[in-house]
Amino acid sequence: MKLTKPIFIIVTILSSFSLLSQGIQVSGTVEEESSGEAIPNISIVWESSSGKKFSSTNSYGFYSISVSEGSGRLIFSSFGFKTQTKQFRNLNNKVWYALGEFVDNAVQSFEDNKSKFTKVHGDDFVLEVRIKINKDDDIISIKDNAGGIGLDNYYRAFEPAHIPNNNNGLHEYGMGMKTAAIWLSDVS
Repeated sequence: MKLTKPIFIIVTILSSFSLLSQGIQVSGTVEEESSGEAIPNISIVWESSSGKKFSSTNSYGFYSISVSEGSGRLIFSSFGFKTQTKQFRNLNNKVWYALGEFVDNAVQSFEDNKSKFTKVHGDDFVLEVRIKINKDDDIISIKDNAGGIGLDNYYRAFEPAHIPNNNNGLHEYGMGMKTAAIWLSDVS
């Protein structure tokens, strides 16, 4: 008989981090992985350089916690369940950072696959990143001819608030493509 069950944490970040005077509000639900049932009374701790804050899930598995600005981690724990930790960074996002995230990803993909491009297209291959802003239709399109995302980075790249394993060089903006795309979208 297993005493420790894994939990699957669904972190629903409402309004892409609602700014409050005391920090940022992070809300979501905690569910049992196999059944999808909400789990009440899960302890949630925000740890950062400015201290700790505490919360817990209600009877519907919902939680809401005000976190401080900057980097930190949310720790989800309860008796009989495996403790899970999620790292977060609060970025002061700007349009340039969101667009920069897409450009950074294209350049990184090109750098990671440069030898393959050279082999197929020769030494004259040039990376192209095109950003088209159509104000009339309220559309931003970003296209590139880079190599895309490898399987080793695919899931990480589309998980919100997942800090890259390598945050040097081109990972200056660090918000992630999914966050960048949501930040630029009109979800109202």
